[in-house]
Amino acid sequence: MSPQPGRPSISFIRKALAPAVRLWLRSQVESVEELDFQIEGSDRQILAGCIPKVAIGARRAVYQGLHLSQIELTGENIRINLGQILQGKSLRLLSVVPISGSLAWEESDLNASLQSPLFANAVAEFFLNGLKESGLKEFSKGLPELVPAMNTPGTLQAAEAVMSHRQLTLKLKGRSPSSLSITLQTRLSLVSGNRLRLEQPHLWADVAGKTSSTQLEDYEVELGTEVELRELRLELGKLWVKGQINVLP
Repeated sequence: MSPQPGRPSISFIRKALAPAVRLWLRSQVESVEELDFQIEGSDRQILAGCIPKVAIGARRAVYQGLHLSQIELTGENIRINLGQILQGKSLRLLSVVPISGSLAWEESDLNASLQSPLFANAVAEFFLNGLKESGLKEFSKGLPELVPAMNTPGTLQAAEAVMSHRQLTLKLKGRSPSSLSITLQTRLSLVSGNRLRLEQPHLWADVAGKTSSTQLEDYEVELGTEVELRELRLELGKLWVKGQINVLP
C-alpha cells in the first residue's frame, strides 16, 4: 500500500526512529562502551506510536554511578511521541515500560561502584545501622570520616569487594592510621521480587589498633516497588541478576 499524500512513509519513520531510540538509551546512562538494539514491530504498530518490542544489549555501562559489565534487556509495548520525533524532537515515553532481562555485575564493577555517592551512602547507612545494633556503637563515630573519603579519590587506602560462591566480602579503610576500618562478610539471597537478604553477616571494626567483631542479625534490603527480581546468583567474581524493572515516563 502506497503512503497517503502528506503522510511520512514507514521507511522514513523507521530511519528517524532508530537514532531517536539510540539517543534516548544513551541519555539513560553516564557512559557505555557498546550499545546495540533492535526494534521489532509491524508498520501499522509503529505508525500508531507504539514499539511492540526493543531488544537491548550493552557492555561496560555506568548507570547512576553503578558500573555494569553486561546488560541484556527487552522492553515491550513502548508508547512514544512519534509525531514530535518526526519534527526532530527527543523521544519521550508516554506510559510505563516494563523492561526485563539480565545483568552481570563483576567484582571489578562493584569496586568501581564503591566510588559513587549513591552506593557510598547506601553502604554507609548499612554499616552505621550495623555498628549501632551490634554493640559496636563506639566505632560508629569514625564513620562520618570514612564516608566522605569514599567519594574523594585517593583518600581511601582500601575499598575492596570480593565475590565468591554466595558470599560477599566488603572492606573499607581510610589512609589515616586513626581511620575506621570495616570489613563485612555475608551471604546474599533473594527473599522476594524486590527484597534481598544479607544472611549471617559478620562485621569487623578497627580504629587505631582497637579491634572488635560481631555476628549481626540477617538484614533485608528493599529495592523498590518498580523492581521484580526472579533470579540472583553470586559466583566467583560475578553477580548475575535476572528480573524486571518498570521504567517510568
